[in-house]
Amino acid sequence: MVARNFYLFRYDILQPRIDYGGAQPGYVGMEFPAVPFLAAALFSPFGEHEAIGRSVSLAAFLLSVPPLFLLVEGAANKRAAFFAICMYSLMPLTIFCGRSFTSDMAANSLSIWAVWLFDGWIRDRSPGRMAAAALMTSAAILAKATYLVVGLPMAYLVLRNFGARAFIKRDLWLFAATALLPSVAWYSHAAALTRENYPHIAFLGHPDYFLIVLPIRKYVRIAVNTMSWLTPEIVLLAVLSLLKWSWKSESWLFFWWGAGSGLLIVVAPEDNYLQSWYQLPLAAPAAALAGIAADWISSRGRETLQSRTLIGAFTGAAFGLIGYQSFSFVRDYYRPVAEPLRAAGTAIDRLLPRDALVLFAS
Repeated sequence: MVARNFYLFRYDILQPRIDYGGAQPGYVGMEFPAVPFLAAALFSPFGEHEAIGRSVSLAAFLLSVPPLFLLVEGAANKRAAFFAICMYSLMPLTIFCGRSFTSDMAANSLSIWAVWLFDGWIRDRSPGRMAAAALMTSAAILAKATYLVVGLPMAYLVLRNFGARAFIKRDLWLFAATALLPSVAWYSHAAALTRENYPHIAFLGHPDYFLIVLPIRKYVRIAVNTMSWLTPEIVLLAVLSLLKWSWKSESWLFFWWGAGSGLLIVVAPEDNYLQSWYQLPLAAPAAALAGIAADWISSRGRETLQSRTLIGAFTGAAFGLIGYQSFSFVRDYYRPVAEPLRAAGTAIDRLLPRDALVLFAS
């Protein structure tokens, strides 16, 4: 909808528009609309097709794989990194979000690049890498405000390397300002845009759903959904990786990254309950931890069984099982839901003037 309005009216990225504003322009505050803006730009040469929007998310997914591989390789080895990206690519969560016309996968990809670049900057102190890390962090938060959680793994890296001295390092304060100020400016603008324009739609989800306590059954449902979106095998491997850590292990980066993502379930539980793909920030750290655990199991298996063929067959069967579970779970999300209502909405669009408002009971 936002992409179509960019395409039909004007390419003003500062004023995204929705359709249900009646006779009003319908400007709305939202996350920085880079994904719909890019899709709209592609509508010009190719026409308006939903597949174009999906292809933007697919491209973002593909671009998220290399930095995840390099992060895990740096923490463990190439085999662990290979296992991690295989699991990341086979998760129902990344399959679904990587083919959906939303900003989620773009934000996720940018956050992975941000963590990888920041980790490299902490090691080599290159000004260029710092600028790139700040840019990617800022872009991730602009694309989806919830990706502010990447600050937790970054804080771990800072404290691990500098300790209390981190608070007096000017370049770290410069990084924080560069990463956060654009988001402060944009979301302030978005809030003002929402207040000033009918229908005054809340732009950061549903404010009443934040910082609330849900019934236990809903938390159980979130946990079950999370395990289904990641697959039980990947979750089990990620938990198993906790058992083999030492306090100096590089894997703590992925633990704190996952912990930061898990905070979203505590802070915004109702949104996680209603839209379970909100757990996408968990995908990269869970895959990394699972990949490290799978590498450890594979190494122990080679030592015990003395057979590469047998280990290879077992590994192939495990990935086949994960792939089958992903297919079985995701396919339900591609079946039409409430198709009669969609048909009715299409008929209303055809029969009524564009600026008409329709009252309906939900």
